[in-house]
Amino acid sequence: MTYQPYPRDADGLLKLDLLPEGKTRISEVILRDAISDAIHKANKKSSRDPVLDELNTGAERANQTAAKRLFALFRNYSADPAEASVHILGRTPYDIVTEIYRSLLEKRLRMNAGWRYQFLAEELASKSERFERVSGLGTREDFTVIVRLKNGSEVNVYVSVKNRRDTISGKDYPAVITRMEAEPSNDRNRVGPYLIVIALAIHPGKNRSRMRNKDKQLISENFELWPANFFWPFVAGVSYETIMAAVASQIKRVALPSLPVEVSDYFEQLCREAGLLQDGAFHDQGALLKLFCRS
Repeated sequence: MTYQPYPRDADGLLKLDLLPEGKTRISEVILRDAISDAIHKANKKSSRDPVLDELNTGAERANQTAAKRLFALFRNYSADPAEASVHILGRTPYDIVTEIYRSLLEKRLRMNAGWRYQFLAEELASKSERFERVSGLGTREDFTVIVRLKNGSEVNVYVSVKNRRDTISGKDYPAVITRMEAEPSNDRNRVGPYLIVIALAIHPGKNRSRMRNKDKQLISENFELWPANFFWPFVAGVSYETIMAAVASQIKRVALPSLPVEVSDYFEQLCREAGLLQDGAFHDQGALLKLFCRS
């Protein structure tokens, strides 16, 4: 990882007083249209799920297939088989399959939000005309901007948008940052120094920061973590609170679909066939452990 010679402040962070102003003010109309477009794109991007898509057909075979996939997820109910066997014992198949199903729905909502804010940030960065160039990086939730600073120099900023800081577990940050740093190194179109950024779309904080490993060493000299209340003004010249209020005005309240009774009944049948039930409830901890530990 080569130290990148872009202008920095005393803390080693990108020097803010050299950032240019946007040429275009993000009006309410521009913001509204950008949010509408981001919501549409995110809905298309996060609409695929092997279990939920089976349920959308309503066919008997589809319900059975969905139940089988939910049962496969049940086998991986917890990273700790011992804890899972204790948690499930005495409960009914309906309780467990409903819990798994709701977890799938919530995961889809989180994915949808992630794509929504990535598309929105990229669009607003383009509309603001603050940057020399804005470009997406394929199918990932990443994009780049080239910033021409007031002193005439340019910085390539590689941005990866995440919902919150805990979207990535703490122990995974070093590996993620290392992978991110490979992107500019392999970018044949890049001219000039680069900065890599993880931007937290819905997680505010007091300041930008750098990250250190367990030995208190910087993971990268060229990395910054940007909280939401810095990120949105940077890409759009609009406050985090304004962005959230505008998004909230366009999100429709949608009731989460219930799990079809045919699916829960077939899931119960699979549990019964696996010898896991007695009187309609999970009763054999040894059988559960055998299921969870099977490779």
